[in-house]
Amino acid sequence: MNRRYDRPNRNNVKNNSFGKDNNVSKQREKRRLPILLVIAIDVLIAALALLIFSLYYFILPRDLSQDSQVLPEASQTEDTNTEGSSTTDTEVSWSTKFADKFTKGEVEKTENSYKSANVNISIEKVQEDDVTYYVADIYIADIKYFKTAFAKDTYGKGYHEGTDTIAENNDAIIAINGDYYANNAGIVIRNGVLYRDEIYKIRWSCTTTAACRRIQQMR
Repeated sequence: MNRRYDRPNRNNVKNNSFGKDNNVSKQREKRRLPILLVIAIDVLIAALALLIFSLYYFILPRDLSQDSQVLPEASQTEDTNTEGSSTTDTEVSWSTKFADKFTKGEVEKTENSYKSANVNISIEKVQEDDVTYYVADIYIADIKYFKTAFAKDTYGKGYHEGTDTIAENNDAIIAINGDYYANNAGIVIRNGVLYRDEIYKIRWSCTTTAACRRIQQMR
């Protein structure tokens, strides 16, 4: 009997091995794609969460004045002089104590000063060590002439307004930018109204017993 054996074609063997390599690489690519997709989704979720947090706490306006409380006026304090008679603070007003700083009713204005029966302001420009700054000396006849104001006239977060605009809206003679209370902790009082009554607390970390003792003494 004659038997016939076909020799495998080398080209076919090479093609088959090449095909197997392609299949393995494709499977690896398919495995990589879901991992990259999961990472991309996680990054997008984190970015979206940060965006929502920033919008809510720093960008979108929120009125927080619902819990405000008007504080009672300060009571008069009595002082005893050397002769034994008592006097109150209101008996010697600032307008009397600093009478030379105020006018009889007229208003005197220059480029760097303002003087009236209730307010005296003088501004000095100072240049030192390549630094320019301004110093304002202010005298008022009564504390009621010292006022504060909010951006958009609202206590809350997310309200922004230039100092010049706030000053113009409140007929201010001189204005200084505030403390940016919205992003700071602590008590907020404006014009006799208590808006926030939260004491700023610093949390300490103790590394040693001695350090903790010193911290406790400082509180």
